[in-house]
Amino acid sequence: MLACLLARAAQQYTALRIEEGGLCTQRNYSLSSAPGLDHLRITVKRVPASKQGAPAGQVSEYIHDTVAAGHTLQVAVPCGDFFLDDAQLEDDLPLVLLSGGVGITPIGT
Repeated sequence: MLACLLARAAQQYTALRIEEGGLCTQRNYSLSSAPGLDHLRITVKRVPASKQGAPAGQVSEYIHDTVAAGHTLQVAVPCGDFFLDDAQLEDDLPLVLLSGGVGITPIGT
């Protein structure tokens, strides 16, 4: 199974399933590690409660406050069909990538 997780393209995402402490949910996160490494990394922004009264993000709070090295997580195989195929690039042509918001993480990979 580990080979399936590590064999991926840049700009893909994975799903984390959290079933602990009364929390049972799944969230998708962009993979922020480069392909070909022996590990996966996600980027999780902590979502605090808003001044307008919206609650803090349950999963982001859980990940930041609870998950540490050695913690076991349920992770799906990488997904996403919208990625840059290096084989289609031409060395002499410039490439411009634009993104914003949640789209910034996959661009960095």
